[in-house]
Amino acid sequence: MTFEIISLPACTPSNLFVTWTTSVNLAAGPVPGGKAVKGFTFVAQGGTTYTPAFPTLAGGDLDVTANFVVSGKTYSVSTEARTATKSLRILGKNPTKAQVQQAVDGRATPANWPSGTNYDYHVILRKILYVETNLLSIGAGGYNQFYRGDGANGGYPAWNTGGDNGVGISQVTDNPPKLSNVWNWRANLAAGLARFDSDKLGYGLTYPTTLAKNQNFKDAVAAVNQNRAFAAKPALLVKIPAWTPDQRVEVAIRAYNGAAGIDSLGIHILHEFELQKGSNGLLDLRVDEAKFVGMAIWSRVPEARRKDSLGKPIGDPAYVRHVLEAPSA
Repeated sequence: MTFEIISLPACTPSNLFVTWTTSVNLAAGPVPGGKAVKGFTFVAQGGTTYTPAFPTLAGGDLDVTANFVVSGKTYSVSTEARTATKSLRILGKNPTKAQVQQAVDGRATPANWPSGTNYDYHVILRKILYVETNLLSIGAGGYNQFYRGDGANGGYPAWNTGGDNGVGISQVTDNPPKLSNVWNWRANLAAGLARFDSDKLGYGLTYPTTLAKNQNFKDAVAAVNQNRAFAAKPALLVKIPAWTPDQRVEVAIRAYNGAAGIDSLGIHILHEFELQKGSNGLLDLRVDEAKFVGMAIWSRVPEARRKDSLGKPIGDPAYVRHVLEAPSA
């Protein structure tokens, strides 16, 4: 693409030196949930002919406007003003299933992947990537960085409509969205799975210990011991067991979709598992009366519980089930 100043005022000096400033604004595109991406500006200097060398250009609708000043007067020209350049467009192409699986299988299993789990790291990643965009109404099947088909949305990035900036094959979220994650499926996949490895798998190691220090848990233990005192029984030392290796994997899967909600203790986070309570509202415990120790019990949160105060589902209530049931190849 070249811009040329073909007519200038008679008073223009023959040794005219022009500074061209190019600003690139990356709009969301016409798709549902689309978000604008932060643009950039660069400057070039020269004569009356200018061919912008874009340092970064990914995809979408291209509308270029050139503004310049000569002898104090501002001029402007735009690709939208010419029929031949009115609809400049670069659309994305989805990777093949084989490409996605090759990219996943090339990742090293992280050190914090639970030892002894029955789940395979690479299989779980493939399933997550399949589910992330299979749930969007963008075409049949998963592994989508872009909308499928030849319709109005075809070739544009696959955004979710939840307002969290989730986009692409891994539905990675950034605020503001990053250009590479919007248009480059490999960058998107790497960013999303890196967060799974670090943030999401990390919950399984730390949360049970963190929960034991929470005041809501301490209050629940106090209620148990108060009830025992009424029955003339000694107080218990209540412990929280670590999650099993398989539970840790399922907690990480749930965390990838989000763990919003309120658990059985009134804590504003709802992992795949919560501490079980009985019909009396007290913690269910496996009690060793000889040692006066009670072990709390983890139970899976029912899918029907994953709703907000208005009864609207939070994220995908069945996300873990959907992932585990998804095809892995």
